[in-house]
Amino acid sequence: AKCVLSRFLMDAASFVRLLWLLLWLWMVQLEAVVGDSIGEGFAVPIRRPARNLVLTLYASPVALQTACKLSVFLSSAAAHLRTPTDVVVFVYERARPAVLQLVSQAKLQRKVVVEVVGLPFPLRPRPENGRFGVFAGYLNRTMGRYGNVLVCDARDVVFQSDPFIGLAPLTGMLAFPEHNQISIGDEPFNAWWMYICFGAEELRRVRNKAAVCSGGFMGGARPMKA
Repeated sequence: AKCVLSRFLMDAASFVRLLWLLLWLWMVQLEAVVGDSIGEGFAVPIRRPARNLVLTLYASPVALQTACKLSVFLSSAAAHLRTPTDVVVFVYERARPAVLQLVSQAKLQRKVVVEVVGLPFPLRPRPENGRFGVFAGYLNRTMGRYGNVLVCDARDVVFQSDPFIGLAPLTGMLAFPEHNQISIGDEPFNAWWMYICFGAEELRRVRNKAAVCSGGFMGGARPMKA
C-alpha cells in the first residue's frame, strides 16, 4: 500500500510540474500577442503581425520583353525591401516555372520571401479586374499574418525604397491619383473600364472625378480585405 501511495504522490507531483510548465509556456506566449477587440467588451489575443505583404499579378506569358520587366521588379524588390516582407506573385500556371527561375536569380535579402502562386484558369473579364478577387481570397486565408499590404503592378513598377519603413499598421487604405490628377473621362482606359463595368450613365456621372490609380495602393490587412 505504501508503494502504491508513494507512486501516486510521485505521479501527482510530476503532473503538477507539468501544469506549471504549460502555464509558464502560456505566459511566455501571451507576452508575444496583443489584444484585438471583437465586439463590445470581448478581447481575443492575436499574434502581432510581424511581416508586410506585397501582392501582384503577372498575367503575361513569359516572353523575353515581359520577363525582363518582371526581372526588374524582383531585382528592385530584392535591393530595396529592408523590412520583413513577403512578395506574392500570382501567375498563370504555364508561366510558373519560368517565373520561379527568375526568382532564383534575384539576390533577395534574408528578410524578403517571394512566393509564386499558379492560377489554373484565366481571370475574367480581364486580369486587371479579376485579380482583386484573388488578392481578397489570399488575404482571407492569411488574416493575422501580415501588418501592412501593398498591391501593385509588376510590369511597370520599380522599387526605389522600402514603402513599409517607419509605417505603423494602417487602419485604412491609401490610394493615389493619376499623374496631374487627370479625370476619369479624360483617361481612355479608366473611361472604358467604367463604361464596361457600370454603363454609360455611371460614366457620365463620374467623368469629371479624379482618376485613382488601381496599379498601386496600400493599407492594413483587415481594411484591404474588406
